[in-house]
Amino acid sequence: MYQDYDYLTSVIKELDAQIPIRKKITGLDILLDLRNLRKKIVNCRTKDDFYILARKAIDLCNDDHSNLLWDDFFNRPIERFVKCSVSPFDSVQLLESRKANQRAFTAYNNLYKKCRLRLPIKYIKGNYIIYTDFYYKGRLVKKGSIIQKVKGIPVQQFVSFFVKSILKKWDSRSNVLYTDLFYRAPSLTTNKSISMSFLKGGKQFSMSFNYYDTVSFKSVSLSITENIRPKVEYFSEGQILYIRLPEMSPEWEPWLPDTIKKIGNANILKKVIIDIRGNGGGVDDVGLDVVRALIKDTIKSHTRILANNSSQVKDVLLKINPAWHPSITKVPYLNNQKFLVVEDDKNYKVIPDANSVRFAGNIYLIQDEEVFSAAGTLTTLCESSDKLINAGSASGVFLGKGINPFIFRLPNSHLMFRIEAVTDHSNVRKVLDCFHDKVKIRRDLSLQEWLFRATYNKDLFAKEFLYNYDPVFKKILLR
Repeated sequence: MYQDYDYLTSVIKELDAQIPIRKKITGLDILLDLRNLRKKIVNCRTKDDFYILARKAIDLCNDDHSNLLWDDFFNRPIERFVKCSVSPFDSVQLLESRKANQRAFTAYNNLYKKCRLRLPIKYIKGNYIIYTDFYYKGRLVKKGSIIQKVKGIPVQQFVSFFVKSILKKWDSRSNVLYTDLFYRAPSLTTNKSISMSFLKGGKQFSMSFNYYDTVSFKSVSLSITENIRPKVEYFSEGQILYIRLPEMSPEWEPWLPDTIKKIGNANILKKVIIDIRGNGGGVDDVGLDVVRALIKDTIKSHTRILANNSSQVKDVLLKINPAWHPSITKVPYLNNQKFLVVEDDKNYKVIPDANSVRFAGNIYLIQDEEVFSAAGTLTTLCESSDKLINAGSASGVFLGKGINPFIFRLPNSHLMFRIEAVTDHSNVRKVLDCFHDKVKIRRDLSLQEWLFRATYNKDLFAKEFLYNYDPVFKKILLR
């Protein structure tokens, strides 16, 4: 167990270029957390215990591209694994790892499904707010109650220092890490209960919640409904081409860019709106092909990918693209530490299609805190063009252009993981720029706006909702 854990942590330390950046911006000390977690190996009595611990370790990286490989991932061709792997393996070893990972997921899920507690918490502008009335053991907790402390510690401080192995986002306006699910973090749910103090109407009150209990909601629970297919529509009111892109799925090509060009070229356009709210990613070119179908002029992006200065990292980079020639660069915002930098301007030029709409006006990109991965590649493109304007909320996670995560395998347990090894160094002048999370038209939702949206039982991306109830869409209309 110790050998596997030490290998796991050494790989994370050698590969993950985001570690010093996260520490400098958010105070998150991933290497310290890994050392502290190692002390708990002594409590591992079974394979399953270690599998759960290893899952917690990779989740400390705080990135949705760094994780234990899920079962469907193993359906990919072995060539995809080998290309991004830091160590060699064959098809037999891959099957061993698939079985080990299946068992690890089962063990992890069996442990945490015992935690039945679900609280209606929403983080809004620096506060953790109860978004609907609920009862617990006969006591009413009213909508609008604000969490002040957890276990006697101010909630923001508690989330920063005691909530581990669960994705936390960065609120750059309040300078705090946050997650609505802080109380369900694996670092906490091994306890029997969790206490919280609330403020409502100038009055404070405290409650202790048992992790094995449930709460009852006084009002309706969230019921977001949406057709997950993309849509391309022309709104004659305002002469708007509206494109809804829920995910970057190659399934929608070539239908999506072809439909954009067909409708766009047949109508007079004053505005183009691409709506990627809730888009967790997929394939970069799906979003970029949408832009290619619209733009008049080429968008040039000086792309620089930052990676750790390691021979192992360099070897994988060259396997991914033999044409890359990483150089060693001192990075001023990281105390002049030396990193590998890959410059790849050619691959990141966005050139209009031959029969593009050639729209010369502004293209608005609506985003929210859920965009990630390939969706983040699209939002980052706004940095390189005055004609691309993103609107909405910041994601709070690392966005930008990147490459496929690296894959590695533990020598004894055979667990397989992937890790986000690089970060987008393009247009970065200060360390906070590494998030690539700036929004040109910032419009965060209030609790009431978010709740109305979350409980709306019709299509959130239909013309009726957009024109009548969507504050971000309505703000774009005024420009």
